[in-house]
Amino acid sequence: MTKIIFCGINGRMGQAVEEIVSEKENFEIVAGVDLNTARRGSYPVYANISEVKEKADVIVDFSFHAALPSYLEYAKAKRLPPEIIIRVSSI
Repeated sequence: MTKIIFCGINGRMGQAVEEIVSEKENFEIVAGVDLNTARRGSYPVYANISEVKEKADVIVDFSFHAALPSYLEYAKAKRLPPEIIIRVSSI
């Protein structure tokens, strides 16, 4: 099972991808990161990735590009290779 931290989870694309992931048996969102911390699923949503306590295999990023440095720092602190950050939006 691939465990996912999803950044930008409460945005339009985040909601669409969350629906798709919920239908898959081999993927699980374990935490969300979004300025809007409303919880949508069975996982916690944090305002900042530094607050995430759950372990994950991959970070999926649909958030604002300015947040990327904090995601890289998180990956470094958790000893995750930077390639695990899937950057989807570039604007």
